[in-house]
Amino acid sequence: SKDDPPTLLIHGENDRVVPIRHSKTMHAALRAVGADSTLVVVKNAGHGFRGRSIQPNFRKILSKTVAFFKEELQGTP
Repeated sequence: SKDDPPTLLIHGENDRVVPIRHSKTMHAALRAVGADSTLVVVKNAGHGFRGRSIQPNFRKILSKTVAFFKEELQGTP
């Protein structure tokens, strides 16, 4: 529902353990009901963001994650 908590989904485009369609479906369903959802697709990454030239790189992924939690839990952008 639109009252669901904000959701951050980060998924490797080449994940063979959990297909990316699961994150895309969840993201679309959340957005369809007006919930706040962000999907970050990590190019060239498999499960666990393993891969050589992943984009965004691991440092940027971590930064996005920390920023999301700071904003949502602490209310600081």
